[in-house]
Amino acid sequence: MVIIGLLVSYCMVFAQRPHLIHYTTDDGLPSYYLTDENANIMIKSILVEDEPKAMYVLKECITRYCPELNIVGMAKDAKEAYNLIVQHRPQLLFLDIEISNTKSPENSFDLLRRLPQYPYELIFVTAFRHYSIKAIKFHALDYLLKPINIDELEIAVQKAIKRLKGNAPNRQLNDFVEHLQNPQERKKRLWISMSGGYQVVELSEIVYLEASGKYTFLYMANQKKILSSQNLKFYIDLLKDYSEFMQVHRSYVINIHYIDQYLTKDGGLALMKTAAEIPIARRKKQEFLDRMMGSSLR
Repeated sequence: MVIIGLLVSYCMVFAQRPHLIHYTTDDGLPSYYLTDENANIMIKSILVEDEPKAMYVLKECITRYCPELNIVGMAKDAKEAYNLIVQHRPQLLFLDIEISNTKSPENSFDLLRRLPQYPYELIFVTAFRHYSIKAIKFHALDYLLKPINIDELEIAVQKAIKRLKGNAPNRQLNDFVEHLQNPQERKKRLWISMSGGYQVVELSEIVYLEASGKYTFLYMANQKKILSSQNLKFYIDLLKDYSEFMQVHRSYVINIHYIDQYLTKDGGLALMKTAAEIPIARRKKQEFLDRMMGSSLR
């Protein structure tokens, strides 16, 4: 995996930006840019970053490694970004989480709250594991950590392009913006990333999660089974602040509200209300019993 830092000069140029032709849909929105060679759609993109060096690095990475994107504007604060977005109506927005200055005290979330409603994709960028990353993960949104990892950049861009081609509203982004209105409210819904798209579920409806290699199965109260493209560790980290979820085995996380009873056979099993039998690891047995019964059992 290639890590890009500030020394962009060491990067090799793998693709040259093709000649652009302007094209506008019948209703005037959005504007596209087509190559004269193979008629690939160029995705209008705007970069929002308050650090000049970081902006330069991001721009160079996108120019060199994401030839599908056409950067139509760059902004250093929320005010500039808002004006550019209203003017160009980009299809893809790269947004630094930490933008703010004395002339425009709004941060990136303030910007999102007042953007006009229209179909676009969003990729967050941050220099550290910001407190909001968990909320971003809950909504299955993409983010990049600085220094920019080229592989992760290309994957995030391709996912955004795929969603744009589907011409479907970005429901998880809309849900995320709604969450920003009440940031202290406990998150009750989880967006699950799947190979063919996304599905939103209520946390209270998850009975248990099971590891399946680099994927995870989520078993729901309605007997539905959902295959997520994220591994179990992703969900362990995401749900660690939710006391109802407990990892009882290296391959299982359960919702203790769905435990029916404890079975002593086979070293110890949690019998769920859906009749599923979940193995309890020896090292997790006492913690499981304490949480289930509210007191130590000897």
